[in-house]
Amino acid sequence: MSRDMSSGRHERLSRVMALLQSKTKATHDELFNAGQYPSERTLQNDLRLLRDEMGIEITYDRANKLYILARAGSLRLNNLEITNEEAEGLIAGLKLAAHFMPHLKSAVDALNKKLAASIPSEAVSRGNNIADAVTANAQCAATDAILLKNLLEAKNNKKAVHVIYLNSNQESDQVISPYEVYFKNGAWRLVGYNHAKKVLSIFNISKVKGVSGAREAYVAPERAGLSSSSLNAALSIARDNCDKKLIRVKAEAGDFADYLKGLKSLKGRTVENSSDGGAILTAEVSSLNIEEIIKEILA
Repeated sequence: MSRDMSSGRHERLSRVMALLQSKTKATHDELFNAGQYPSERTLQNDLRLLRDEMGIEITYDRANKLYILARAGSLRLNNLEITNEEAEGLIAGLKLAAHFMPHLKSAVDALNKKLAASIPSEAVSRGNNIADAVTANAQCAATDAILLKNLLEAKNNKKAVHVIYLNSNQESDQVISPYEVYFKNGAWRLVGYNHAKKVLSIFNISKVKGVSGAREAYVAPERAGLSSSSLNAALSIARDNCDKKLIRVKAEAGDFADYLKGLKSLKGRTVENSSDGGAILTAEVSSLNIEEIIKEILA
């Protein structure tokens, strides 16, 4: 089969791979609809190309009728033309990714070497220089690359994890259902359901010293009494750096709502019962102590 492909086929493959990479497993109909395939034969031809020519391992689980992305291979970018300015931005972005995303560093460094062979040296130099100007004053807390990758995979696959967490020079065992990972103030952080405390907690990933699969089942936000709106509100507070913000979090009836009801009303914070048995938290937060308030309210 020719290694060239039409733009239409390239778009189909990109959509299929985006679906598999986002959830690792997909039904036949999900793949068919994602690629907007005109026929079953076209879908199977594309899957054959991904396996045979791109080295992407896609298996089929007949018992559960699922296509599974077992191993990602390589992708080709056909007929891609970029300007010197675009090349400069690409090189700068890759160097920043290597600095802030340790789990991608080896892959990014390898890609950088491939591109450097095809991009004018002046663009490479300018891209590296502008990235260095950013990273010189934007340090990233030391984070184990494999550990961060494992936490991200657990989040994406909705799996509970067992972690060894170092806090105030003391190690503790924690079981967490990870909901979100974000970067703030020079460190990667994890927001997840703390199985022991039965509340939403924030963990500094640089203080996580070990990660392994947990025997406990993953606790989805709704099972933890967190509606999508209340979880989004919590994540917004954790990531936001605005000067002052009045937030309102509604927790549906459950462990999280019961926890909120047990909180004392403080200056700038009130908790009310809702008509459906849940709780409504209203709190004022400032950029000076967002992290502390989140830990106090939600951890």
